[in-house]
Amino acid sequence: MDLMRRNGRLGAITSRTCFFLSSLKEWRQDIALGIGSPEVFADLGYGVMDDAAVEAAAYVFEKNR
Repeated sequence: MDLMRRNGRLGAITSRTCFFLSSLKEWRQDIALGIGSPEVFADLGYGVMDDAAVEAAAYVFEKNR
Protein backbone atom coordinates (compact mmCIF):
# COMPACT_ATOMS: atom_id res chain seq x y z
CA MET A 1 0.00 0.00 0.00
CA ASP A 2 3.00 2.31 0.37
CA LEU A 3 3.37 2.35 -3.42
CA MET A 4 -0.23 3.39 -4.03
CA ARG A 5 -1.47 6.91 -4.64
CA ARG A 6 -3.81 8.54 -2.14
CA ASN A 7 -7.34 7.19 -2.64
CA GLY A 8 -5.92 4.21 -4.58
CA ARG A 9 -7.52 0.84 -3.91
CA LEU A 10 -6.04 -2.57 -3.22
CA GLY A 11 -8.08 -5.76 -3.34
CA ALA A 12 -7.14 -9.28 -2.30
CA ILE A 13 -8.46 -12.73 -1.55
CA THR A 14 -6.50 -14.30 1.30
CA SER A 15 -6.92 -16.39 4.40
CA ARG A 16 -9.20 -14.55 6.81
CA THR A 17 -6.99 -15.28 9.83
CA CYS A 18 -5.04 -12.00 9.55
CA PHE A 19 -8.20 -10.17 10.61
CA PHE A 20 -8.83 -12.28 13.71
CA LEU A 21 -5.53 -13.50 15.19
CA SER A 22 -4.35 -11.52 18.20
CA SER A 23 -0.74 -11.96 17.05
CA LEU A 24 -1.55 -9.84 13.96
CA LYS A 25 -3.17 -6.99 15.87
CA GLU A 26 -0.21 -4.69 15.11
CA TRP A 27 -0.56 -5.36 11.34
CA ARG A 28 -4.26 -4.50 11.49
CA GLN A 29 -3.64 -1.27 13.41
CA ASP A 30 -0.54 -0.02 11.58
CA ILE A 31 -1.05 -1.24 8.03
CA ALA A 32 -4.64 -2.22 7.36
CA LEU A 33 -6.24 0.61 9.36
CA GLY A 34 -3.30 3.01 9.62
CA ILE A 35 -2.57 3.45 5.91
CA GLY A 36 -5.90 2.41 4.48
CA SER A 37 -9.50 2.02 5.34
CA PRO A 38 -11.62 -1.01 4.49
CA GLU A 39 -14.12 -0.41 1.71
CA VAL A 40 -15.45 -3.96 1.35
CA PHE A 41 -14.96 -7.14 3.35
CA ALA A 42 -16.56 -10.48 2.51
CA ASP A 43 -16.02 -13.55 4.68
CA LEU A 44 -16.08 -16.32 2.06
CA GLY A 45 -15.49 -19.40 4.22
CA TYR A 46 -13.99 -22.70 3.04
CA GLY A 47 -13.58 -24.03 -0.50
CA VAL A 48 -12.76 -20.75 -2.24
CA MET A 49 -9.04 -21.17 -2.98
CA ASP A 50 -8.78 -24.49 -4.83
CA ASP A 51 -7.51 -27.13 -2.39
CA ALA A 52 -6.48 -24.74 0.40
CA ALA A 53 -7.99 -25.84 3.72
CA VAL A 54 -8.44 -22.31 5.07
CA GLU A 55 -11.32 -19.91 5.41
CA ALA A 56 -10.98 -17.09 2.88
CA ALA A 57 -11.88 -13.43 2.84
CA ALA A 58 -12.11 -10.95 -0.03
CA TYR A 59 -11.47 -7.31 0.77
CA VAL A 60 -10.66 -3.90 -0.69
CA PHE A 61 -8.73 -1.16 1.11
CA GLU A 62 -8.55 2.48 0.07
CA LYS A 63 -5.34 4.34 0.89
CA ASN A 64 -6.16 7.33 3.04
CA ARG A 65 -2.82 8.96 3.75
